[in-house]
Amino acid sequence: MYELRNIKCVIELDEISPKLLSKFEQRKQNNILRLKQTIVLTIYRSSYNRIHVTGIKNTKDFQLIKLFFARSGTKIKEVQVNNTYWIKRYLIERFLDFAQFCKKNKHLFDFNIDLNSFAMNMDGYLNVIYLRHKNATGTAVIHRKCVTLLGSKTLSSIQLLTNRVDLILQAYKNACSQKT
Repeated sequence: MYELRNIKCVIELDEISPKLLSKFEQRKQNNILRLKQTIVLTIYRSSYNRIHVTGIKNTKDFQLIKLFFARSGTKIKEVQVNNTYWIKRYLIERFLDFAQFCKKNKHLFDFNIDLNSFAMNMDGYLNVIYLRHKNATGTAVIHRKCVTLLGSKTLSSIQLLTNRVDLILQAYKNACSQKT
């Protein structure tokens, strides 16, 4: 199961009502509202009917934002996600063997496997494997102890990348079980 983290988005509204605007604190160049400790909603003077949101750490925080607008009688027209970070804890046993498996079998898959992350540390071993698909935004980043999805802005991209990560991990697991 992938867990959503660190969303940065822009929420477009039909209008920013005076009632909604009154909940924001007036600053020099913008209006700011803090929800909880980490979520910041910002209205920039140059952004007509748009609210920039940072500090969303999980889907519950995102639901809180939607609830805030619903309670203030404001309809959300569109949500544009600018940055996402999805993570799945997954320990890959023998990561270098997994990298060799990817290198040897990458022609079998319909996605690009990037193994160019050697010597990124003092020991000179592979740190990460990047997986990209031509029909998806973002990149799946496979580490030794987790898999992250960076920059996937649409649900279809997230589903496509998670499916392909699961596919290659399952293929590796099957290859390892056949060796023993």
